[in-house]
Amino acid sequence: MFKNFARFAVMLTVCTTALTTTAFAADNAFLEGTANKYNAVTKNEVVYYQTNDVDKTAEKSEVKVSSKEVPYSTFTEKSDSLTKGTTQVSQKGVNGINKVTEVIKYVNGEVADVSVAEEVISEPVDEIILEGTKEEEIYSFGYDMPSFDTIQYSKVLTMDATAYCPCKICCGSNANGITASGMRAGYGVAAVDKRVIPLGTKLYVEGYGYCIAADTGGAIKGNRIDLCYNSHQEALNSGYGHVNVRVYVLD
Repeated sequence: MFKNFARFAVMLTVCTTALTTTAFAADNAFLEGTANKYNAVTKNEVVYYQTNDVDKTAEKSEVKVSSKEVPYSTFTEKSDSLTKGTTQVSQKGVNGINKVTEVIKYVNGEVADVSVAEEVISEPVDEIILEGTKEEEIYSFGYDMPSFDTIQYSKVLTMDATAYCPCKICCGSNANGITASGMRAGYGVAAVDKRVIPLGTKLYVEGYGYCIAADTGGAIKGNRIDLCYNSHQEALNSGYGHVNVRVYVLD
């Protein structure tokens, strides 16, 4: 019995040493492979080691060292520097990195134990998105907001209103941000059929505010008016999608 115990003690010592050496080697290889810094080239790399124990009755171990991405969280903050309906990424999110070490122990060729340990290499960085709260400024051309009891206008038109912005989605691949009249496109500019409203005419559009007829468009014919916004998202959020509005032609 003493001989059997001695043989078991020797076997346990050998196996423990082999496991420690293997885990240490795998860990070093992981660090060398990533140069102590996680990057896109090495993020899917798995370092794999197995002890070369030819004795099938003795314990052997496999050690796998790999990396795992930890997703970042996204938070929204209100900002009075941005117009309502617009957003801006204030801080870009970055996934964190964990090192995963998996040790599989075998006895007599069968899996006897599996252990998995994780170590934080880098913490995730939260993504912060600013959400605008500032009221949209109206291009007033020096006028105050109208009181319809006193506003001076020559006529009122009921028109089919849509919205656009100077981007290539709205204005085509050749868009350069300049209107048909030579003005820069933006909030306060309206595209019209110049046979109905001459370019340069000052207008007040119900729900939009003061603007000037300064642009035209292939689809803007007859009783149509296309109201310009500074961004595509603002145009989408405007609510002007073939909506009937009153347009005051100012004196």
